[in-house]
Amino acid sequence: TKEMDIANIASGFVLKARAMMAPTDDERQRLLTLAVEKFSGALQGNPNNQETLQDLGECYAAMGRDEESWDLFTRATVLAPDDTVTWFKFAISLVKQGRSDEAEECFLRSLEACPMHSNCCFSYADFLANHRKNFGDAELLYKRALLIDPNNATAANNYAVFLATVRHNNALADHMFRAATTHSTNTQNAANYAAFLYYVKHDQPAAQNALRTQSPSALLRVLAANKPDRTT
Repeated sequence: TKEMDIANIASGFVLKARAMMAPTDDERQRLLTLAVEKFSGALQGNPNNQETLQDLGECYAAMGRDEESWDLFTRATVLAPDDTVTWFKFAISLVKQGRSDEAEECFLRSLEACPMHSNCCFSYADFLANHRKNFGDAELLYKRALLIDPNNATAANNYAVFLATVRHNNALADHMFRAATTHSTNTQNAANYAAFLYYVKHDQPAAQNALRTQSPSALLRVLAANKPDRTT
């Protein structure tokens, strides 16, 4: 039996999470490189750890190292063919590579393994809305994701963006943005809500309140970098 390298896995996970929130691309790449070192070290002692393969695959995908990412996710799905998380994260990496048909197959495999997985539901909804323009099925999946987990802040944020940009249902979009910011401290969700309030509802004081700032200049700095968008 192989032992898990908990220290390297934990360090890699933290570095990967920090990379996704890095303010610059250079810093993001630096943190991802460090995360790759940690996950690769963990795999040396346990090369068939499916979750570590998945984490390393995500890092390579974020770095644009597509073939390495594909190889790692493929190994992970062979080791855990019924793991819904591995399948939908593989799908997300394939979307970034522009391999839409393969990505959709992975989304479907993920939902086949667990039809009531909230994160998979909203991730597939994002794909259907953005890449297939299948808005009807996308909305059903957003609703399913939130029915399964009403506190899923990312699902609420992404559904809010869909409602604002596709359905033009600003009242319901506002409600979903409020839910997203209530159930999460994710600064991107707050920035998205502020952008919605400023650009769509033209309510600067409410936008400042969403960011918890009284400074118009701070609001404008955030708005310069954000318009309502889906998060991952």
